[in-house]
Amino acid sequence: MNQVLMRIIIAAAIFSFEQTSAARVYYSFADIAEKAIPGVVNIRTTHYVARDAILDPYQFFLKGRLPSTTKNHALGSGVVLDNTGYVITNYHVVEGSNSIEILFADKKKRTKGVVVGLDRKTDLALLKINPQKGMLPLDFGNSDRLRVGDVVLAIGNPFGFAHTVTSGIISAKGRVIGTGPYDRFLQTDAPIHPGNSGGPLIDMRGRVIGINTAVSSEGSGIGFAIPSNIVLEIVSDLKKYGKVIRPWLGIVGRNILSQDEMDDGYDPAGVYGVLV
Repeated sequence: MNQVLMRIIIAAAIFSFEQTSAARVYYSFADIAEKAIPGVVNIRTTHYVARDAILDPYQFFLKGRLPSTTKNHALGSGVVLDNTGYVITNYHVVEGSNSIEILFADKKKRTKGVVVGLDRKTDLALLKINPQKGMLPLDFGNSDRLRVGDVVLAIGNPFGFAHTVTSGIISAKGRVIGTGPYDRFLQTDAPIHPGNSGGPLIDMRGRVIGINTAVSSEGSGIGFAIPSNIVLEIVSDLKKYGKVIRPWLGIVGRNILSQDEMDDGYDPAGVYGVLV
């Protein structure tokens, strides 16, 4: 009888532990967020746009002249890659910028960023900053191992609300959304808004498994991130060359479906395929 009672007590203890662990994983992301936030930066860019004097005659008559440019600002996010000061973000976050300001989570550290390399086709950019005290690089996970339904967090700077954390799941993999020739996005329902661009999508081990890049204009709850495995491949080239070196074949092919399609009566001996 004592043995039976003991088994019941042990089983109850194990069940309680499992429930507590599950609650910790699925109902609170505090530990994961606390670990990841120091490795996420807010990005503020400034670029100057030429003004057309015809559009503002009032200012011309009032001051006798017009400013030749106007100052515009944009917001985004980024991920600290390593202790040397490399930061990953989106191409569209820093495109055309004249200055880039990097803000860390403690709001005390601010520094300037310099563009190291850009890749428009995958919408990725690599920046360099002076290493900061307490700067915490984030680890990268293997995006190929993700499964639809995995829980993820998005961290970024939506609408200027610094280091906002949102949660969701991986909704789909390999999405093509028409933004370029290398579309293979992760889809997530973790809320992503303007300003999240360039920030990380985090798995439950605190690893970056994607860079948040786009949202669907057709409804909420549909966001897209560049898989981490693609990000690391692109960043490797950006570090070395400042751009991505892609191979190309250098020939043009045309399908040959029948003898009638051959030019100048050329006879391919009855073999149909591609004419180079």
